[in-house]
Amino acid sequence: MKISELASDEKIIVLARYLSWYLDIEGDFGVFDKLARAKSDREIMEALYPVYRVKNKLAKNFQEKCKTNEEYFLNKIVPSENIVKHIADLASEDSSRLGLTLAVLALSINPWCPGDENKKTEEKNGGE
Repeated sequence: MKISELASDEKIIVLARYLSWYLDIEGDFGVFDKLARAKSDREIMEALYPVYRVKNKLAKNFQEKCKTNEEYFLNKIVPSENIVKHIADLASEDSSRLGLTLAVLALSINPWCPGDENKKTEEKNGGE
């Protein structure tokens, strides 16, 4: 799959948004470095493991930042099991392109809170 196709995949975008929250709250660039250098599906999943491990902590921080409940984060921001399976399938096909695309997309996205339509629109338009 071409990088342009990966970058347009809605499920990849959902994961990239979650990764942007992870970076905003945790400040851990190591995950993005691992994704960008991944050469196998196993390396992709190993890079994502710590991101999912702290989802409840991220939800609490999201609640404080966005003044909303943790359930919103857990149900709307954290990528579902279906998305993880999709990522695993894509990683088996071309982990190098997938990892790099995920890392770059996530770094380009600014996390936004629900109801902050200006930031969401800005995100879609590349800040223009």
